[in-house]
Order: sequence, then structure tokens, then C-alpha cells
Amino acid sequence: MSVTNYEAEIDSIRAFGGVGSILMLLVMIPMVGWILGIVGLIFLLIALKKLSDVAKDETIFRNALIAVILGVIAIVIAPLVILSAFFGLFPTAIRSQEPIAITGTSMPGILQTQTTIPPGFFGLLASIAIALTAFWVFLIASSYFLYKSYKSVSLQTGVGLFSTAGLLYLVGSILTIVLVGLVVILVAIVLQAVAFFSLPRSFKKPETPSLNQV
Repeated sequence: MSVTNYEAEIDSIRAFGGVGSILMLLVMIPMVGWILGIVGLIFLLIALKKLSDVAKDETIFRNALIAVILGVIAIVIAPLVILSAFFGLFPTAIRSQEPIAITGTSMPGILQTQTTIPPGFFGLLASIAIALTAFWVFLIASSYFLYKSYKSVSLQTGVGLFSTAGLLYLVGSILTIVLVGLVVILVAIVLQAVAFFSLPRSFKKPETPSLNQV
């Protein structure tokens, strides 16, 4: 690869990665946010594939691709489990003629109250708990592989922000169980954008033809 083509490829990586990260931040916009997020994710993968090729380190793209696949599984599996349990609640309620009734303790001067719980309600709660746990586990696994990818990028480029962003992704995914992790992940995406825009013009010497080839 010539020096000119090499620098052009670095500029392309910087553009795809930086713009992709910005689009990922716009995922919170109502209606169109999810589309922008998907486009941003695709741009990010393109940037990491190009970077992986330039650095001749296939683990960069491979780990990033695994991270995306696990992330998609996390996003898809949770709603499917919850929806299947939710719709399964109706046939159960129709078949059963005796809903669970919880009767409050009667006290003098206070009317006795009764709360009816539809059949399958506790099963729905269990399904939601399982779905959220599965989402959490897959999200952590996804962030771990992204951290590995960004750690390799940091070593290849000398830009330490990549490693920091990857670590924040991992910490943020762990903390999503208390919702604080979402803020940490947003910070990670911001650092990710800064890291791409901070890529040097040359982080690895391009190949030059040997004397025998001249």
C-alpha cells in the first residue's frame, strides 16, 4: 500500500468511526433514533474492518463482530421472551375458571378487600425476570469482546482512548442492572468518537517495496 493510499485509508477510518459514533449517540431521538443507531453501528463496523486490515490484526474486527452479534441477541431475545409470556397469559386466563384470589385480613370497622390475580401472572413475572437476566448477560459478553477489540486498537494505534472507551462499555454494561450503566455507556460512545477523530495520520509504517522489487 502506497503512503498516499495508506493515509487516505486512515482518513476513511477516522470518518466512518467518528461519524458512526455520533449517529449511535442519536439513537435516543424519537421515531428515527433506532435507524440512525443502526447506520452508526454499520459505520463503526466498517471502520474497524478497515482498521483491522491496515493494522493486519484480524482480532480487531473479529472481536468487534462477535460483540455486535451478542448485542443483537441481547436486544432481540428479551422482548421475544416477554411478549411470548404476555400473550401466553390470555389463553391461560380463558381456560381457567378460578383465578387466584388474595383476601385481605378483616378488621373491625373495615370492609374486607379481595384482590384477584389472573392465572399465569406469576409466570409472566418469572419470564420478565429471565428475559432481563439474559439481556444483561449477553450485554456483558458483548461489551467484553468490544473491550478486547478496542484494547487491540489502542495497542496498534497508540490512542489510549480506545482502551478507555472499551473499559467503560464493559463497566457500563455491568451497571445497567441499576440503570447507571446507561450513562456510562453514553460516555463510552463519546470517548469512542473522540478516539476515532484522534487517530494519527500514520500509526504503523506502510509497506514499502524492497530493493529487489524496484
